[in-house]
Amino acid sequence: MRASMKQYEKVEDENKKNSLTSRSLYIGFLGKVIGNMMLFVIMFLVIPALHGGTSPSLGDALVDGLDPNPSLAQIISDYCWMLIPYLMVLPFAFEGMMFAHASMKDTVLGIDSKLRRTFRNSMFTGLGAFFFIIGSEVMESIMGYGIFGGVLLGSSVMLVRKPIINTLDKMSAKIIPSTYTETETAYLKAYSAAGVDGKISDSERGILNMTAEALGITVERTTELEAMFNLTVEEEASNPPAEPQVVQQWTDEHGYTWRAMDDGTTLWWTGTDWKKY
Repeated sequence: MRASMKQYEKVEDENKKNSLTSRSLYIGFLGKVIGNMMLFVIMFLVIPALHGGTSPSLGDALVDGLDPNPSLAQIISDYCWMLIPYLMVLPFAFEGMMFAHASMKDTVLGIDSKLRRTFRNSMFTGLGAFFFIIGSEVMESIMGYGIFGGVLLGSSVMLVRKPIINTLDKMSAKIIPSTYTETETAYLKAYSAAGVDGKISDSERGILNMTAEALGITVERTTELEAMFNLTVEEEASNPPAEPQVVQQWTDEHGYTWRAMDDGTTLWWTGTDWKKY
């Protein structure tokens, strides 16, 4: 899959879609492998290490859970056992999500945004649940009343919801890139032209709304398109393209000096500067 990704990336236009398909399948497979590796590490390394090098059974874990004063190792072990069923299911769910994107990105309108939203909401909910559990355990050991700490830490996630959501949006955009129809591409060109000065006036917004209506794009979809476009622009601004590096330099029999660059271009020295051949 990775070889096909590289092959299609060298080809323009239509085969770019094939590259995106291979990329989605590759990321899904890689996510499943990483999830399964985490499962085996927890089952065969972490849990035995918490029990002095021996691998306990689930029955032993249930008996340990009845201990009124469990040690830190027992608490961590209990949560590891609870994590195992999720690690059995989530890697396959992630692979299924990426497979759905690969197979339906060209047939189901907006499938990329729907999957990104699902991924973002799932991650945010899981993060809140994680902090709730951590807060409960910490406050249980300190005050003997864990629910207070769980609510406190869980609600703190809501207080910083916006930066967390923005971070998850960036992550989901890298995992599931957007694919646009011809009409959406036309709208984005109009949006880019309208915002070339960094802001969109009321008159420009009115023109954009009429353009979206003429192209048959809903208000919700235009909001998603603009958000993804702005996110892409921000990433490009924060990560400028690297300068091409010299792969080889030589001087021919006529005395001209040449350079082969890692981006596939060839430069020659005019006597004052390097020019593309």
